[in-house]
Amino acid sequence: MTDAFLFDRAAILAGVARLDEVLGDRGVPHQSLVVVGGSYLALIDLREATHDVDTISRLDAAFRQASDAVADEMGLPHGWINDNAAAFAPIGLTEEHCSVAFAGAALSILVPSPDWVFLMKLYAGRTVDKSDMVRLWPSAGLSSPGQAVERYWDAYPHAAEDEYLVDYVAEIAAQAV
Repeated sequence: MTDAFLFDRAAILAGVARLDEVLGDRGVPHQSLVVVGGSYLALIDLREATHDVDTISRLDAAFRQASDAVADEMGLPHGWINDNAAAFAPIGLTEEHCSVAFAGAALSILVPSPDWVFLMKLYAGRTVDKSDMVRLWPSAGLSSPGQAVERYWDAYPHAAEDEYLVDYVAEIAAQAV
């Protein structure tokens, strides 16, 4: 496969199921990964597909070797499951804020509530994230743009000041209607 491989919900779950088997066969201790980003949206049916499976959980060498073996076997790109999003993890997000999307013998995939992913995408601030935030807003459980921004500052107190952040979130909320 090329780097243009797209993971829809079924492809994510197929890759994860095979990875669970490989991890188990290798005797790797059980791991729980918190999946975010586009893969999160694909898993909860808010987006058709994504290019990779992002997690905020750090991946060790044994996990990476197993995921590369699965990539080779299934024709997936290396790094198909990665911890590139770990740098964007919000303060306060724990496994207790997550539900189980996949439960295997050696691997569990957890997904946070939509509000956490909304905040992460707001922090990332990429153009592509805006359409995802519009999709997330109705299910995020945030009562107002003001509340979303308060939660944002709690999750990312080190973020640069932005006097227009409430207006930007209000624009996203308006587009979500």
